[in-house]
Amino acid sequence: MNPDEQFNIVSHSEGGAFAAGIAAYLSENAWGDTKGNTVGTVLYLSPDEADEFEHTSSGKGIQVHNLRDPIAQYFPLKGIKRELQYDKGGLGEAHGGTVSTTVINDLQTLLNDVANSKDFQRIETSDGVIYRRK
Repeated sequence: MNPDEQFNIVSHSEGGAFAAGIAAYLSENAWGDTKGNTVGTVLYLSPDEADEFEHTSSGKGIQVHNLRDPIAQYFPLKGIKRELQYDKGGLGEAHGGTVSTTVINDLQTLLNDVANSKDFQRIETSDGVIYRRK
């Protein structure tokens, strides 16, 4: 890798803990000038058992979760500063629904212009900011 390149990791469900571990390893074990800067972003889509691990990577962590998900119950992932919550759709489509073009497009909108968007409620917490779709 070139010094200006970074890993970007996308995970879903049970892969969330795995992604967090890979990102932490890459952040901690980088070499030379890249140490601490090897991970750009980790996107956690409906992370399962998010109360049992945390995002410790030097990269940005983003959690996307449908609050109706019957498979991966929502827990705020520790170490995350950006979060997108959904509360729509049926129970049968809630878990896999975060892995969709619609969600990725919504996430792109969130990251690009959420400050000006009236579709999201901004909630400031002691750990960061949560953006919840109204």
